[in-house]
Amino acid sequence: MDVIKQIVWFPKAVRILLLWLALCLPLTCFLPQARAQQTGSDPFEDTYELVLQVQRKQEVITNSLLAFQRGYDGYYLPVKGLADILGLYVNLDLAAGTATGWYLKPGQDYEINATNKTYILRGELIDFALDDIFIKDFGSGFGDIYVRLEVLNEIWPLEMEIDFSTLKMDVNTASKLPYEQKRDRLKQRENLLARRAGENFDLTGYKNIENPYRFYSPPVVDISTSSRWEQETGNIDNRTNFSGKSDLLGFSADYNLNLQYLDHKFVSPEDLRMTLTRRSFGTDSMPLGIREVTLGDTALRAPDLTVSSNGGRGAYISSRPIKRTGTFDEIVVEGSAIPGWEIELYRNSELLDFGVVQDTGYYRFENVQLLAGSNRIKVILYGPEGQVEEIVETHEIGGGLLSPGHVEYEAGIID
Repeated sequence: MDVIKQIVWFPKAVRILLLWLALCLPLTCFLPQARAQQTGSDPFEDTYELVLQVQRKQEVITNSLLAFQRGYDGYYLPVKGLADILGLYVNLDLAAGTATGWYLKPGQDYEINATNKTYILRGELIDFALDDIFIKDFGSGFGDIYVRLEVLNEIWPLEMEIDFSTLKMDVNTASKLPYEQKRDRLKQRENLLARRAGENFDLTGYKNIENPYRFYSPPVVDISTSSRWEQETGNIDNRTNFSGKSDLLGFSADYNLNLQYLDHKFVSPEDLRMTLTRRSFGTDSMPLGIREVTLGDTALRAPDLTVSSNGGRGAYISSRPIKRTGTFDEIVVEGSAIPGWEIELYRNSELLDFGVVQDTGYYRFENVQLLAGSNRIKVILYGPEGQVEEIVETHEIGGGLLSPGHVEYEAGIID
């Protein structure tokens, strides 16, 4: 009886096993096909990460730009990550799959849409290829839009190149990038502060050595000569110039003499000049506020309405400062701007001052000096996202004008 039960039970177990296999085997046949379809729906599943060093002109900008590679030469760069490194403005909406901004300055706008696989450049709507762009979401709000290197070079003409063997990317554009422009501005500001420090240089411990005009001092003479010989006639033409400087009679004496030897004889000197000059520097002055006296061969400064100056033997006196500052007047430069923006003040191409717009949206630069000639006063405003605005005004000051309340005179006579 026990033997019969075992024979009956065994075939039943076999039947159950066969039934289970019959149900499972068809499912296993469909699983690889379903997985293959899922893999084929994501063309970027076979990409892998690259950590690149970004450099420009042998200068390392960062050692950790996260990029992706697909195949042998398919490199994908993060739009937001790269923009932050180079100082380019971009507004990333990861949920919408869009990135908008401008390249270097407003007006060079672009818009990238990873969802629709399109981008707008210079007002033209252009389609991405299916494998040119993808969104990488790392979760918790972190992620970026990745664009193929060649396409991103069209949107941003940065001329980027990747060397896979060294995992380095070079940025080769000839245009200065925002971070470079900002560095140049900071350098200019440092130079301005250094100049200001130099103007207030502490002379404590230095000796002031007087060097007054003397009745006589040994001259310093320069002699130059040239000769020419003509073989056919045997004539010799020699020219010699003597020029010197010394103190004489309480003046500084400048003299010049030209001698010529021609056709075997000396030619009477026709160019013999001597000028005595005395000047007052700094706070020193001569009687009646005279700053300069010239005797001998001199030239009279041309009045503003004449064509040229006159020169000859005579005398000249002037109360004009020897070293003119050129300052005619002072103005106040003021206006309104967006609070927090950086601001710089220029006169022509010279940086005069800099700062940050106050919370009130008001800026003010006092005691801005105007010089003789053309004064192009320019205010440049820099926004946090690469915006640049300029405000320019021009002041024309005649070179012969004096500051209000200031009097100068000069007089001269020549034969």
